[in-house]
Amino acid sequence: MQVKVAFHCSLSLLDLVEQEDEEVSPGVTLIHSASGERKLRFQQNLLIHYSNNSLQTVPLRAHLALATMRLSTDSIDFGFCYVGQTQTKEVNLYSHGAHAYWKSLIESDEGDSHAFSVTPDSGLLRSKELHVNSCSQCLQIGFTPSEHREFRATVVIQSPLVKTPLTLQLQGTGSFAEVYSSN
Repeated sequence: MQVKVAFHCSLSLLDLVEQEDEEVSPGVTLIHSASGERKLRFQQNLLIHYSNNSLQTVPLRAHLALATMRLSTDSIDFGFCYVGQTQTKEVNLYSHGAHAYWKSLIESDEGDSHAFSVTPDSGLLRSKELHVNSCSQCLQIGFTPSEHREFRATVVIQSPLVKTPLTLQLQGTGSFAEVYSSN
């Protein structure tokens, strides 16, 4: 007789990371490596009952690599920029562990989100080399002021595999002074 055993991964397993040690299901352990890698280890026994009343125990173990993400900086100040012209700065988005899909959103309490842009605004962070579990993506952050005043916004980067979104604070000031014109 042949028995197939499978491990099914779902987003609900990520909730186990947030639980306190005493709340976690038996057989589930959060492992932190020295390199910063995090994994959930699942251990359970498969019990095989035979018709002759004998019992065989087969230990099962699965590891789930957890994605962690970070930005190369948490804020960008574009300073003074000529109204109508775009200034661009680069920020690196890093992923460690599992491959991670991500998307960005620009938020602003003052309605200033239109002055800023993120390119690309979504993607997949995946290492290109075998046995390398970290990778990065260069993000182009643009600022195009529409009038003579200060603008503020926040880039929020979300991933279904990372519980806490990343934030990047943005600010810049539009000016009609010719000294800030790139022409």
